[in-house]
Amino acid sequence: MHKNDRTMIISGIGVTILALVLAFVMGSFEVAAPPAPPATPSEPSIVPSAPITQSGTSDENTEQVISVSLSNPVNVTVTLTWTDEPDGTGCPPPAARWVNQPDNFGLTIEGPGNATGSQEPVPNTHGQQGSVSLSVTVRINGTDWSTGDGEWSITVLCGACGDQTKWRPGVFGWVDSGNAWEMSIEYSGYDMAAEGNT
Repeated sequence: MHKNDRTMIISGIGVTILALVLAFVMGSFEVAAPPAPPATPSEPSIVPSAPITQSGTSDENTEQVISVSLSNPVNVTVTLTWTDEPDGTGCPPPAARWVNQPDNFGLTIEGPGNATGSQEPVPNTHGQQGSVSLSVTVRINGTDWSTGDGEWSITVLCGACGDQTKWRPGVFGWVDSGNAWEMSIEYSGYDMAAEGNT
């Protein structure tokens, strides 16, 4: 075999070995793909809950706290209603000579996640049922759908309760010291069980 042919064969073998070694090394140091970001939890469905009712009696110029437990609420609405006494209640007849002044009621709401709201006392229209309503929305903390879950405090604010006054100014026939009320609490909340997020 000619010397040049031998050199070419050796060179070819060397190139082949080098190529194999490089291929092995490059394969060993293959850069791994970055991990996929964690999936963002989907927002659960929001469903209405059955209304919660409360009732009570408040004295004039007092505050009465009601505690209720709400399940993963998003929107909460509290409505307070009251009925003032008819004209002439507790007064000497005839009733037409007396006018019952209105009673004043308001509300405050405090819940988890800094959910708060307030409504100053407002009077009922003379001869009609009084009503005051207050709504708050829970500010969800990221994807913590249970931000508003737990105990909520609702305060009934009873302001001035109007007395029975005669048509002649300055004559009082009956002093009103308070009134009964009815409360309805309505809210929509996250359906955690349906979404498998319990």
